[in-house]
Amino acid sequence: MEGLSSCPLMKLPYEIRQSIYDLYYAEASDLVFGVTNSNRLRVHLWCKGLLSLPLVCKELYAETLPLIYSQPCLTFHGSLALSLFAKSVPRQNLACIRTLHLISTPFKESPPAKGSPRSLVNVEWLQACGILADLAGLRRLEIAVDGGVYLLDPTDRYGRRRSMPEPSEKIFRSAFDPLVAISAPVDFDVYLYWSKKPAKTPFFDHPVPFRLWHNNKQLQ
Repeated sequence: MEGLSSCPLMKLPYEIRQSIYDLYYAEASDLVFGVTNSNRLRVHLWCKGLLSLPLVCKELYAETLPLIYSQPCLTFHGSLALSLFAKSVPRQNLACIRTLHLISTPFKESPPAKGSPRSLVNVEWLQACGILADLAGLRRLEIAVDGGVYLLDPTDRYGRRRSMPEPSEKIFRSAFDPLVAISAPVDFDVYLYWSKKPAKTPFFDHPVPFRLWHNNKQLQ
């Protein structure tokens, strides 16, 4: 584009341009983020043309960039992907995010043999919870919790670890208490993809900002 005068779109009133942008991004598909083996952020654009409009000129970039963050659902495979994304995006753009889906596990793959319940929790998970708590514009949040807790099996002569499908109340709360600080979303669901539901529910004796699910059944 040679200039603003050569673009009929930029000659329209600002309110009309905004309506056009809303229609353009109305069916924006998910933006999916993951992490490569070298701990680099990888992005999959499951849509065509999402970035075409902002790249036309600086003025269109400034006017449409907030919609790139607010219209699609941003999906992150792993807490590390969310942390890397947050470090690479200006704070004002993070504030535009409206819908987010995180697929992660709060627990370490190889936790220490002995230690407090807190020592079983991933640092990346705690960082991700802090990032989500700072997203003031968030309106819809889904967290899919996969994996389980792997602890040393005292009955195994080789010292191997076994999966603990039913974390104790202390272990569960050490992982999920950080989610209580996330208060911005209007809709907030946490889905447990574990073979068995926690033995005791509810774990929280105080109001929490999310609904807890296991196998499509609400636990809290």
